[in-house]
Amino acid sequence: MKKLALLPLIIASFVQMSYSQIPDLYLGLTPPGNTPEVFAPGIVSLPGRNERAITFSPSGHDIFFAIGDWPLRSTIYIKYQDSAWSNPDTASFSIGHSVDEPFFSMDGNRIYYYAYQPNSMTNADIYYSENDGDSWSAPISVGSTLNTTGDEFHPNIVNDGSIYFANSAGKTYRAQYSDGSFLPRVKLPNNVNSGIWPDHYVAPDESYMIFTSSMSGGFGSSDLYVSFRNFDKSWTTPQNFGNTINTSGYEGSGDVTPDGKYMTFDNIVDIYWVKIDNIIDSLKAISGVVTSVKIIPDNQRLNIFPNPGNGQFTLTFASSICKTGIAEISNSEGKVIFKRTVVNDEIIDLTGNPKGIYFLCLYIDKEVLNKKLIIQ
Repeated sequence: MKKLALLPLIIASFVQMSYSQIPDLYLGLTPPGNTPEVFAPGIVSLPGRNERAITFSPSGHDIFFAIGDWPLRSTIYIKYQDSAWSNPDTASFSIGHSVDEPFFSMDGNRIYYYAYQPNSMTNADIYYSENDGDSWSAPISVGSTLNTTGDEFHPNIVNDGSIYFANSAGKTYRAQYSDGSFLPRVKLPNNVNSGIWPDHYVAPDESYMIFTSSMSGGFGSSDLYVSFRNFDKSWTTPQNFGNTINTSGYEGSGDVTPDGKYMTFDNIVDIYWVKIDNIIDSLKAISGVVTSVKIIPDNQRLNIFPNPGNGQFTLTFASSICKTGIAEISNSEGKVIFKRTVVNDEIIDLTGNPKGIYFLCLYIDKEVLNKKLIIQ
């Protein structure tokens, strides 16, 4: 377990603080930096109890996480309402069921999870509950297109409503959402299918995936890795998050907060969180199959003027580069807001977008140039 010298002080501060004094985001916690910290000690992470798989609604006002030892796990619910956080309590759909790995739909109106039938620890299936404003419905099966006589678990919903999930063979699948139902599953490529409990997280825009693997070259029994999706929808060679996050033990259940800034994960005992947006950016800049993608310094290869600017930017390539490229611009949450073929000395118009930092990737043949854009 990662050492936290300030843990007793943190716990004491939470004991003395009433929920009504806590702001409405992340239980009022001070966000972490680049070193993982236990999430909400004394509230979520308790001594003598195992916690895992935490998820936040898009508003940040609803939190679900799982507790207990497999296969008897419960899902806990905390809600921010009337300027106060509720006390942690068992989610209504988890009463009488072993429920684990909750995950919100993009609109926050559904919570997906896997569960066993009451009085049965065989055949885990994927279910969801719907929010009627004041409560959550009883478990609703996603149906036989996804659920089989084996185990299905770890649901992950993306922007278009499609689902990623895993089965008891340790394989990850994607099922397209269309006209109110899921189409047949499609197995992901082998390089992101680890063969163990993968605990995958796929970004809402499907631009990257975080998953658990025990592949060779790691730091412990299982580590967290990231892979990025290429234009052709293939996935890049997974990259280890390094020994600041991964330890000699187990790390799994990686997830990213709705604002794209922090990753949560667990070591079976406690839930941790860590600033992740800068790590994702740096790993994206060097991602790709080594033999086919070359990342080159861009300080003299690509110029942007003016930068900072009011939203209109001129892109100028060095004369040694090809005359055209594909420009992809993402906001701070990782959402792609601009993507098309551009030519040298072209003006890109981002007016109408909020002020802030944006990230440009310019793909030219097998080269990738990266720049930050600032709208002020």
